Amino acid sequence: MEPLDPIKSPIVQGIPLTEEWFHQQKKLLKEGKMETPTTAEEAADVYTPSPQAAELSKTRPQAFMENVKSSLLKMDPASEHYLPEATSFLVNSALRQEFGEEIISNPGYPQMEQVLTRTILNNPKHTEIIQDFLELVNSSEESGQ
Repeated sequence: MEPLDPIKSPIVQGIPLTEEWFHQQKKLLKEGKMETPTTAEEAADVYTPSPQAAELSKTRPQAFMENVKSSLLKMDPASEHYLPEATSFLVNSALRQEFGEEIISNPGYPQMEQVLTRTILNNPKHTEIIQDFLELVNSSEESGQ
């Protein structure tokens, strides 16, 4: 496989180039012994993704965490309703990410969200996992991560 010219190639025109794409091209250059001293540098030195490209290259868990973290940190962990509210928020956020915003317009959505939240909170093992997750979110904010 030949390295692609990102300017001339119809395959990549209009598609944001990711860091992975540049690493692949560098690997192909090495395999073809077409590498020069200037191309021998790290792909990170050659390519810095635009904010839009960086956004596209995020994994689903990363995107989920960014979306929920700020809202979870606004909740009061000392409140007696913190665990049910946070769990309900996590269920809602996960469903929205997985199925899109249109799921909210479904007439059965509120009941489904309540059943899922209640199921999680009624299972001690699941409740413990949610509590651990919420503690990690709060501790990561305290440590500045």
